Amino acid sequence: MAPPLRGEEEEEEEEDEPVPEAPSPTQERRQKPVVHPSAPAPLPKDYAFTFFDPNDPACQEILFDPQTTVPELFAIVRQWVPQVQHKIDVIGNEILRRGCHVNDRDGLTDMTLLHYACKAGAHGVGDPAAAVRLSQQLLALGADVTLRSRWTNMNALHYAAYFDVPDLVRVLLKGTRPRVVNSTCSDFNHGSALHIAASNLCLGAAKCLLEHGANPALRVLPRQHSTVIFLLLPTAPHSFLGQQASAEDEGGPDCLHL
Repeated sequence: MAPPLRGEEEEEEEEDEPVPEAPSPTQERRQKPVVHPSAPAPLPKDYAFTFFDPNDPACQEILFDPQTTVPELFAIVRQWVPQVQHKIDVIGNEILRRGCHVNDRDGLTDMTLLHYACKAGAHGVGDPAAAVRLSQQLLALGADVTLRSRWTNMNALHYAAYFDVPDLVRVLLKGTRPRVVNSTCSDFNHGSALHIAASNLCLGAAKCLLEHGANPALRVLPRQHSTVIFLLLPTAPHSFLGQQASAEDEGGPDCLHL
């Protein structure tokens, strides 16, 4: 039997190769950040699901369509499902390709793309590796780590601590440690990222924050029913462990008394 012609071999190989994702054309990036109006998440016509799935070919057509707007892409990012959060770097890149400023905000949540990236690092629902990739890209483009959502008063480090993503904590504190490592949040009794990590039993983030200079002696505002859990005893400095301050002392509880 005669071997197939060279052209036939190439055609068969091309049919077996998966079609690569084609990103939308890159637009010129704006010089000043804006707040984007809220919009519903786009879905394919007669779609069987209520959420956007970036792995579905019909959804990919929408995702890479230049006519899909930044508000619509923010609406996709808001969907708290693994299919979306595991693709945070892909969706984030599409937002940037549409000329979005790195510090633009979603009008519904007042969150920036960096906030969403830190949230997407949550284990289980999110993907820490994808979140780190997007965060590093955003920081290289000048993303502001100190920006806060007006609804939660949380900055990017607070989100990384809340969702227990130590890899993101390291990325965020690189080069910005003095400014943000002990920044407080009013929604957590004016506690720092370390308080947020301790109160949510996020040991990985707590250890990482301590390694990067977070202050375990920083006290939150007084509140009732504080419980001593000593979450940070294995990692707190020895000099601090000797201070058996009561949670009812003036000034409120510290990280060990949350």
